[in-house]
Amino acid sequence: MDGEGAIVGEHDGVAGYTIGQRKGLGAFGNKRFVTSIDPGLNVITIGDEEELLATSLVTEAPSWVGGAPPSSEFEAEVKVRYKSPPVPARVNVDGDALNVEFSRPQRAVTPGQLRARGDGLLLLSPVEDPAYVAELRIFNPDGAEVFQRENAVGIDVNRDARRLSTPEATTLKRVHDSFKPEFGFNLHDQNARTRVGSRGVQSAIALLAPAYDSLLSYNDVRTRARLVAAALATTFAHEITGRIAKYDDAFNPRAFGDLMQQWGTSTVLIESGALPDDPEKQRLRAIMDSVVSPLT
Repeated sequence: MDGEGAIVGEHDGVAGYTIGQRKGLGAFGNKRFVTSIDPGLNVITIGDEEELLATSLVTEAPSWVGGAPPSSEFEAEVKVRYKSPPVPARVNVDGDALNVEFSRPQRAVTPGQLRARGDGLLLLSPVEDPAYVAELRIFNPDGAEVFQRENAVGIDVNRDARRLSTPEATTLKRVHDSFKPEFGFNLHDQNARTRVGSRGVQSAIALLAPAYDSLLSYNDVRTRARLVAAALATTFAHEITGRIAKYDDAFNPRAFGDLMQQWGTSTVLIESGALPDDPEKQRLRAIMDSVVSPLT
């Protein structure tokens, strides 16, 4: 619909559109852009480019990875999306909400994409509306049933990202290409005998921002993933101190985590190991759920 509520067309689902999008909207005589999306009502609103500009925003549930906020009001450099340049802003902390006033209008402020740095603190927070999440559970049910990496025909699905010879790998690649996620979380089990270091205790969780090339380089995509992995490690440490490891970051040109990083999705590998007296991993699953669920 347009800004006045008039129906101007039909769409194929709100998941296929983003704030600020112009392509694929049809011809209206002049340029039109997606100005708002209402997933609950399945409504997309279009309008002129001027309607995309915002001087402020309100966001909820901030996560202060570096500690508590410096004060109830402070200056910060804010990015409204990960590829946009930072802009000076004044941030007002109001309970569980943040009011952000930009020094100059920002184009196409989008739910789920706010990053700010103020006084050396990294702030990660969703904008008031929810972001879109695609979740694939038990991607290899045949292997999961017998606790092995291979599927029913003996192929390691996680190493099939390049050849796509299995239906599981083909499905995952198709979902990735249609959804085009900015972030990905690759959840695996790992051997319960895996240790933190060569002589350490059992590893409960191993984290990694996988490499996208054999030089183990860092670009914006992998750097974003590393920041998320660091935030997860900080959060996990409250529950399982001393049992968090970094997974082997050797580049594998056939692995999904490595290639998803290469495809432009900031990907974090989360390997679940074991805790003492928790053979069925029930406590570990509860910890994982409490940490990872808020991301979705």
